[in-house]
Amino acid sequence: MTKVVYLAESFGSYHDPGIPISRIMHYSGHNIGNFAFWNGARKLFDADMTCIPFGATEKHLPRDIDFFVIPAANFLNTTSDLGWLANLIVKIDRPCVVVGLGAQSEKEDQIPVLKEGTIRFLQEAARRTPFLAVRGPFTEKVCAHYGVTNVKVLGCPSIFTNGDRTMAERIAAAWDQEVDKIAVHAASIKSHVMAAERYLFGLLRTVPGSAFVLQRPVELMKLVRGLELAEAEQAYVERVRQFLAPDLSMQKFMQVLRQTGMIPYSVDSWIFTLQSHSHSLGTRIHGAILSLSSYLPTICITHDTRTRELCSVLQVPSIRSNQVTSASSVREIFASIRMDAAVFEDNRSTLASGYKALMNEIGIGPSRYLTEKF
Repeated sequence: MTKVVYLAESFGSYHDPGIPISRIMHYSGHNIGNFAFWNGARKLFDADMTCIPFGATEKHLPRDIDFFVIPAANFLNTTSDLGWLANLIVKIDRPCVVVGLGAQSEKEDQIPVLKEGTIRFLQEAARRTPFLAVRGPFTEKVCAHYGVTNVKVLGCPSIFTNGDRTMAERIAAAWDQEVDKIAVHAASIKSHVMAAERYLFGLLRTVPGSAFVLQRPVELMKLVRGLELAEAEQAYVERVRQFLAPDLSMQKFMQVLRQTGMIPYSVDSWIFTLQSHSHSLGTRIHGAILSLSSYLPTICITHDTRTRELCSVLQVPSIRSNQVTSASSVREIFASIRMDAAVFEDNRSTLASGYKALMNEIGIGPSRYLTEKF
């Protein structure tokens, strides 16, 4: 059987249900949304796979390797130095399957200044693949800026989480249903998203039964679990309170989080929990994708190049963060945009064809799941 080295902590769940909360960020790549990404990428091919962690060295490698698969998310950013990964690619020296590659920036006219090691990663991976599967046109532009042009825009493979081809039709049919319980995927603590984030947090108090689904940060997760916070963590939570709900006392803020906070354990548990809600609204793209996978009418509130390019490429219903005000109602927000089921599903087929082409050209072949469902 084909042997693959897979750069991820898991295929979309924690290894151990008893994992300390302090290690949750480590095992999810510092964002539980990565579970959706890793799980989706895993569905693209069939192989005997060995997961290796971020920062892996030669000692993590199995003896025989046919392909190196790299789900790459926000790898093209200003802070990371991926020289270690470039070295690993050279050491393995096998065909590279890079999917979901993304560049991180707040604005489309701001090309991130990459560290030398990250540029080298980009170049070494590009030398070993027919093309890099990038998440959107902004990332394509960033790659070209650094001299890499064998790329193809294919979004994120998490869009294939649910293989039901009636999924979008069911979502569209439920679009105008009564707002009952809202799944809020949020906590993006950035100044230009403040109004939208405050609005979302307010929904937890005005729409009973709603859930505050946390992908990060760990400080809020510890609070939801009722764990003791270190002094620095307490200070951070206070800053978050001032950002999200300055009108609430710390005691009341903590109470809202304790009553509504939800921390996904796996992709399956995440979807299972979401299915008890009527709608999903938030600033987290993978929260939006898994909400769609749960048949929920869903809108992603975009606020950076990542969310904008993914919503555009994947046809995820979206509005910009500056379109959300304190006077907005959930019903009005959902009335402002529709989901075209046929366009969404046709687009999924087109994206799947792109991934199939990559898998065939590189020699690993597409999975039975991808072939039969899409």
